Amino acid sequence: MWTFRSNWSSTALLLVATAILAHTQQLAVEDAVITDFEGGIGVPLTYQFSSGQKAHLAFRIRGFSRGETEQKISLNYTIDVFDCDGVLIAPPHSGAVERRSGSVSRSWIPTVRYVVDIPAVPRAGTHMFRIRVRDNVAAIETLTGIEFEVQSAYDEPAESFELRRFRFYGSERDEKPVAEPVFRAGDSMWGRFLLTGFRTEAGNRYDLRYGVSLRNAAGRTLFSEPNAASETRESFYPKSHVSGAIKLALERAIRPGQYALVISALDALGKQLINAEFPFRVVE
Repeated sequence: MWTFRSNWSSTALLLVATAILAHTQQLAVEDAVITDFEGGIGVPLTYQFSSGQKAHLAFRIRGFSRGETEQKISLNYTIDVFDCDGVLIAPPHSGAVERRSGSVSRSWIPTVRYVVDIPAVPRAGTHMFRIRVRDNVAAIETLTGIEFEVQSAYDEPAESFELRRFRFYGSERDEKPVAEPVFRAGDSMWGRFLLTGFRTEAGNRYDLRYGVSLRNAAGRTLFSEPNAASETRESFYPKSHVSGAIKLALERAIRPGQYALVISALDALGKQLINAEFPFRVVE
């Protein structure tokens, strides 16, 4: 129990009360701010980060011990960033704050800053910064979660190997697909698509390959390139979709009529093979 001398000023009482509060307050992460650029004032709760962006985190640590015996401040922190399924999107980040308590004022509060890249193929939903802080002097820890939203241009991953979102394009640089898959003899056709539902191994490594062929209305194969492209990569964060692209030059002698572009894709690790046909028309 604390008693105060009746002749103390109100200012003195306030100072003593503040000192008591500072001594008894719990270790905590406070004033956390998430921004889309360094030094920002914070994004709204409804803001959604997307592929290619950086999420900047800043927070303060309060309620730590100042080591009356050892005269030091010693803090360790770890920041983990999880997606909406609880999967780490980046390696854990660790740091420390070490000071001689006499070298900083009583009002000094450490600020920690960290930035994480949103994955190239993110999952849509609520992500989280999980911050663990340990006060080595007082031998106590605190754990705090700070949520943020992420949007994605990708569908939910497939359970088995699939080719999705195939579109024909008029050129390599076109951003919009053609309204109708109609071409002329001598044209070059471009196609883009996504592969999903493939298997991965250690290091989130995948091994995908695909070929392309051209068939006429009678089912006869006019052209075939079984090894058009392949991609084998690994990453810290698992990639649920991989983009694919093809180019096919139509011969000038090709006759007008209905044709089909056939893509044969192989998930080498999962031993899954799929064939997908995409009809188009050649006109004079």
